[in-house]
Amino acid sequence: MTAATVNLAVIGAGVSACALTARLRQLGWRGSITLVEAGRGVGGRAASRRFRHDPSLHLDHGAPLLTLPDDRAPALLGPLLASGQLRPWRCPLGRIEASGAWLPGPGPLAAEGRLLRGWPAMENLALGLLDLALAAAAPAGSAAGAPAPQRLHGVRITDLAQGPDGLWQLIDHHGGLRLQAHWLVLSGTLLAHPRCLAVLGLEEVPLQRAGRALADPALERLLAAVARLRYDPRLALLAVLEGAQAAPWRRLPFAHLELTTAAQRRWGLERILLQPQPGDRLGLVVQAAAARFEPAPAPDGPGGGIEAGEEERLMAALRAALADCLSSVLDPQALPAAPQCQLMRWGGAFPLAPGLEAGEMICPASRIALCGDAIAGPGFGRLSGAWRSGEWLAEQLQAQLPRAGG
Repeated sequence: MTAATVNLAVIGAGVSACALTARLRQLGWRGSITLVEAGRGVGGRAASRRFRHDPSLHLDHGAPLLTLPDDRAPALLGPLLASGQLRPWRCPLGRIEASGAWLPGPGPLAAEGRLLRGWPAMENLALGLLDLALAAAAPAGSAAGAPAPQRLHGVRITDLAQGPDGLWQLIDHHGGLRLQAHWLVLSGTLLAHPRCLAVLGLEEVPLQRAGRALADPALERLLAAVARLRYDPRLALLAVLEGAQAAPWRRLPFAHLELTTAAQRRWGLERILLQPQPGDRLGLVVQAAAARFEPAPAPDGPGGGIEAGEEERLMAALRAALADCLSSVLDPQALPAAPQCQLMRWGGAFPLAPGLEAGEMICPASRIALCGDAIAGPGFGRLSGAWRSGEWLAEQLQAQLPRAGG
């Protein structure tokens, strides 16, 4: 089967990719777009974890809310709020000190600006952005007649190349050519960063291999900047509480509890989130710094690619830290049992400063660009930064991208 050819291929379907897509359509660009995503859904770190045995359950485990500083709103904020898929955060906030005492009000992260959440789940931030792209392609829209953005899910791209015709070739982990594109955007650094060698089991960084044949100084600068980037991994302990087990958690005076800096040093935890679920169930998400609990780095993903025995040890350590942290407000017997818990590891979720210079992330001669929360500037390392980077990139690329039909 011949692989399809599109004007723009975007690897990843996180918030930056969806913002890029929506902003391009808002600006009137009508070319074809395909988002290629290894996961089952959109959102990236803002994805909502669904459960195969009960799709009504969802846990917002990576970025459970969006913090927007008040200095400059994204261009797509107004339409997204109007759609109802992004709403103000109304749940009670709290913070806990190293003494174990808790106080009402926002903690360090929640105090950074206006608090918003995807509705009814965090994934609706990304879904809402894609809906804006569809609306712009309607007869009265700014990109009337544009094709609907396509999404390829469950496809992990592990190799990149430019063919003799100059088209970018996206090759999956089976060695199959999945897509060709006139322009390519990486909405994240994985295929350009050395950590992909461990995460994907590769022998060479895909974009580095492709770049050797292109001899593009701008691409060489991009690759050098990305290679210098470092990350601070996070762990997340997930559980769904039911019936009587959920009752003591519901009586807690917060739904979003952050630990102060001193409390983080004591327990290694960062925040604790309670998320209502259908029926009498309650979702529990506990986020922690991976360096505090892991003896060595591990790959990304559910369970983080960690061996079973190590995963059990990590979950036991997280449960013990949680019990000690909440000992003043919660009976340790209320903690979920180990079999109820799942472990997530986010290896690339928190890039470390100084980040990537936006101007170095576009290579016109090679027709490739990069966006995501690793771009330096407002919102660096945060969901708001990922959103803004997608909008910014759309504004830079709209005149360079091919029109519909190539």
